[in-house]
Amino acid sequence: MSTASVLVEINPKVKDRLDHLKLYPEESYSDVIDRIAGIALDQEPLDPETQERIEEALNDLKEGRYLTSQEVRKMLESS
Repeated sequence: MSTASVLVEINPKVKDRLDHLKLYPEESYSDVIDRIAGIALDQEPLDPETQERIEEALNDLKEGRYLTSQEVRKMLESS
């Protein structure tokens, strides 16, 4: 695989975050960025049913139709 050298300025905080994302100390920033881009650029779109369920869940959240983990825990303990 051929490589090109490009100078990129990044914020020190971003560099620190990239350092923490390395799988091993010698991993290159190019490999880290490539891995992140691969995760972000999902080539398989969501099916319509899944998209609809996500929209319903977001609407439930906006309308306050949800339970906290503490509420669920209490319900499970009392049953």
